[in-house]
Amino acid sequence: MLSNLCGTTHEVITGCCIMHKAANRCERTSVSTRVNMPPQDRTILEAYIATGEPMDKAGSYAIQGVGGFLVSDIRGSYTNVVGLPLTEILKILLDWKTVIPAETKIQS
Repeated sequence: MLSNLCGTTHEVITGCCIMHKAANRCERTSVSTRVNMPPQDRTILEAYIATGEPMDKAGSYAIQGVGGFLVSDIRGSYTNVVGLPLTEILKILLDWKTVIPAETKIQS
């Protein structure tokens, strides 16, 4: 899988459904992020695989871990590539007033 991804731009798409049973609410969203991976030498990929990190990853790399070196740039949500698009999830929870930011006092 890594050999196929390296040298390409691929798309990471995450679909989410947030449900609030008591309020009978359901919100669905999806987030798409484009990830650019430059070509890598096979020995580099084998060394990365030897770390064991890619073995339990859906895309065979962890952008937040050692595998971050494989990615040259992204267009979109970093947390989506990690696994959960936090900005979009938080927006839904704020809209529902399920999450309410605490007031803080700024000292001058």
